[in-house]
Amino acid sequence: MTSPLRLALSGTDSPLAEAVQRNLHAVAGAEVVSPGENPHYILHLGDGPPPATASCGLWRLRLHPPGRFLRAAALEQTTPQGVTSLDLRILPAALSPEQALLSLADAPARICRLLLAGIPLPPPVSLPPYVPPGGLAVKLQQLLRNTLLTEIWHVGLVNAPIASFLDPNFEPRLQWLANAHPRHFFADPFLAVEPGGLEILVEEYDYRNDPVGRIGAIAFEQGRFQSPAQRIFPSPNHMSYPFLFSWQGQRYAIPESWERNCVRLHRWDPLSKSWDTGKTILDGLPAVDSTVFHHNHRWWLFCTEKSPTVDCRLLIYYADHFEGPWMPHLANPVKVDIRSARPGGTPFHVGESLYRPAQDCSESYGCRLALNRITTLTPTSFAEETVHVLRPHPSWPCRDGFHTLSGEGDWTILDAKRMTFLADLAIGRISHKIKRLMRYSEVNSR
Repeated sequence: MTSPLRLALSGTDSPLAEAVQRNLHAVAGAEVVSPGENPHYILHLGDGPPPATASCGLWRLRLHPPGRFLRAAALEQTTPQGVTSLDLRILPAALSPEQALLSLADAPARICRLLLAGIPLPPPVSLPPYVPPGGLAVKLQQLLRNTLLTEIWHVGLVNAPIASFLDPNFEPRLQWLANAHPRHFFADPFLAVEPGGLEILVEEYDYRNDPVGRIGAIAFEQGRFQSPAQRIFPSPNHMSYPFLFSWQGQRYAIPESWERNCVRLHRWDPLSKSWDTGKTILDGLPAVDSTVFHHNHRWWLFCTEKSPTVDCRLLIYYADHFEGPWMPHLANPVKVDIRSARPGGTPFHVGESLYRPAQDCSESYGCRLALNRITTLTPTSFAEETVHVLRPHPSWPCRDGFHTLSGEGDWTILDAKRMTFLADLAIGRISHKIKRLMRYSEVNSR
């Protein structure tokens, strides 16, 4: 479609309309006009009947009824041939209707960018089977679990390539890294094969002394983890997901630190045996779980961003070199699906096929891991399919979640979650909920 693409809004008196217009104004070649100015499409945001659309298409934002774990939100188009979904997003059921609708605020701008570039609209994801929300007993059970139990992650290492996990019958023989004490854990592991052993980077978290994520380095030599972890990348901010990759014999790391509103790259110095202080390669983005890899003569950066939909919205950037400059993918967010969007480890090739681990946070944070095969990846198009879903094995000591899978060569490392009752932390959460209820009651009584 040639520019300008004219889009009219009706029912515009709402915060949602302001967000939609703000996104549309950033699209070169798109114009927001009145319904009487011969628009190509009318986006109706109100609850009442839309204006007549005899000569143009009608777009609406729609929420599907929430289920027990999921709710769907869609940008739909109505034509004489019927209703089609232009952009279907799978969100957590816990989002309020207002939050779910606001998550669609960039959908009209996204579709406009694709139409203006002449890019075929990708087929939307399928609507998941509806699971009823459950009664009071189910909700009470979830509340008690979230209040009384604390998540403790454990890191396991296996001498097998990461592609082994594509086999549904593969049963890894894991060697588990011991946590320092019951209120401490390691998570988000990545590894590098070194002469004589492995170098492992992890998030280290201590509920007792330092309830902020730190990055630690642990050597694996002669079949044993050489603990304790050495603290690296000092920062006052929370840090996690220390993504590791190598290029031309040089090792690099990108730890997540979304509070700095940027993505920073660190280089390993083999002479001093230390990491440098890092450099910013992508600024102005509170990126979460940044994952960088080389494919088809380009560098790609996959991430989500800190927001109420942090587990759902996949963003892609591309560059000629991993130090940038990075350009946003035309279709960002390329995918909004809490079941398989957020990065969860090292992308890998098997023959000509490219796979990536992604987190499934639909039932709880880090409940499962999806292995996705990327079928299309260009600066303007993206498509992938989930080919296998990984769950903790029944023989593992921690069977409540699984959210990182990474590897290099013949070694793979992962993390798994165990929900644990820790009395002092449970009492703290109960106290926090009581105080919040009291403040809410005071506000409503005024």
